[in-house]
Amino acid sequence: MRCPLTLSTLSVTISVVWQTAASARTPRAAPAAYTHAQGGTSRVRRNVKKPAVLYRADPGVRRFVIVALPRTGTNYLRVTLNQHPNVVANNELLSAEDPRWGDAPRTEMSSAELLRLGFDDFPRPESKTDVRAVGFKVLDHQLTPGQGRPGFLDLLSQDPDIRVVHLTRGNPLETLRSLTQAYQTRRWIARSTRDLEDMPTVGLTPGQCRRFFERSERFAARVRRVFAGHRVLELIYEEFCAEHAAQTRRILDFLGVPVQPLAVAALLKQENRELPAVVENYRELRDAFRGTEYERLFP
Repeated sequence: MRCPLTLSTLSVTISVVWQTAASARTPRAAPAAYTHAQGGTSRVRRNVKKPAVLYRADPGVRRFVIVALPRTGTNYLRVTLNQHPNVVANNELLSAEDPRWGDAPRTEMSSAELLRLGFDDFPRPESKTDVRAVGFKVLDHQLTPGQGRPGFLDLLSQDPDIRVVHLTRGNPLETLRSLTQAYQTRRWIARSTRDLEDMPTVGLTPGQCRRFFERSERFAARVRRVFAGHRVLELIYEEFCAEHAAQTRRILDFLGVPVQPLAVAALLKQENRELPAVVENYRELRDAFRGTEYERLFP
């Protein structure tokens, strides 16, 4: 259960969390439940070569957070960044199903305690001994009153030095299409061409689409509002893929780490067909949204 905090208590707690002394920097062995720090989801446990450790960060390590809707390329971004020797981009801090955080009782931890786990005592590969930037993912549904911690973004925003990567897709219809396919296949990452052999088509209703478009707009507005005055990098997934080298330089410069080439993440794009070939009732939806503010999403 989360501990209720007053604003004054919360400010003190955050100060203590973010000013953890560097004297305990020596890496500590991760709990047995911790299996890997990079690559995949709880359903993908491949390419695990070295055990991870929990690492106590120096106070000067850059803190960042990746905020996004699901199916916007967050794993592609995270796996790319983790190739850098000075960056640790961990997965979903607020997901109880993510095993990368060890056996810490995250559902019972306060939000301030979670921040300590995410930024100070974070998991990392054993090979990374000079971490200069550390961050994690936060997805929009993890911030809703019914499913997560609605005040978590506000807590993050109380750190004036945190940097925010806001990742989106150019067309939220592509995000909804991808999310629907992922729920159908129960596959969130593809590392082999075998994973691409059974990609289904999807049927969507106008109501589903409108609700998702509005959800996307609400979250983008929330990010802009909560992190007004912070350094925020707006990153579009399609541009990241098409301009990998240039966008990678832009991201590394934003994080304040040495800029160097990073290979394209070893993840496969799960769907390469155009929307009309994947969305079964695409023409019906295009007609339904003709003349509305969302007409542009149905080219």
